[in-house]
Amino acid sequence: MRSRNNSVAASFAIITGILLAYIMEMCPSPFLQEIERSFELGGNDALLNLSVSVIFPAIIVSSILGGRFEERLGTYGLYIATLVLVTAGLLLNLIAWNYALFLIGRIVFGFGFGLGIPFIGSAIMKWYPENSRDSMNTLNALFPFIGALISYAVMNPLISLFGKWHPAMAVWGVGTLIILAFWTLCISPDRIREYPPSDSEVRQEETGSGLYAGLIKRREIRGLSLIFMC
Repeated sequence: MRSRNNSVAASFAIITGILLAYIMEMCPSPFLQEIERSFELGGNDALLNLSVSVIFPAIIVSSILGGRFEERLGTYGLYIATLVLVTAGLLLNLIAWNYALFLIGRIVFGFGFGLGIPFIGSAIMKWYPENSRDSMNTLNALFPFIGALISYAVMNPLISLFGKWHPAMAVWGVGTLIILAFWTLCISPDRIREYPPSDSEVRQEETGSGLYAGLIKRREIRGLSLIFMC
């Protein structure tokens, strides 16, 4: 990025927005009993746990399609789409008067969360010099754990503060809305410098398809992939 101030501001918006999404990824796990009582699910554990797991099919779909969206919107625009969907999904909690609407909000959030996965990978490779990418990749790998820790630590106190779980979830949408406004108003795409890939990354891209095709034929690699997915 051409100026240090702009670099710090953009990094702040990226790190904060993605972290807020990860905080809400596992919600409402910390307060499932509140959800059960609110929607009178009558001890239906399968239906109750759907409130957590329903986002993952949406995440998979939008992660796969994220590259196509980036081709049309650019990396800068992809982050806008990420924040818009995440914010919309979270703010829907304010009007989630039935379980179906609550699940719709979770699905919308999931689509936004899924777009954030290809975004952060692309942003790290394009907008950060080679000596900063390892640090950003490490931070990106820590997001799920940091987000889960914050979620379990603060959600129940927030519910006690607000008196209901709806605003306790929606307040995070206010946070992503602020980041969205900051990103669009204060971070200009024209001022974001794109760094060239390193020589090793160029070589990896040139040989990538052939390399992966050869690796997937190995029984050990297929077994490790299956274990990782499980």
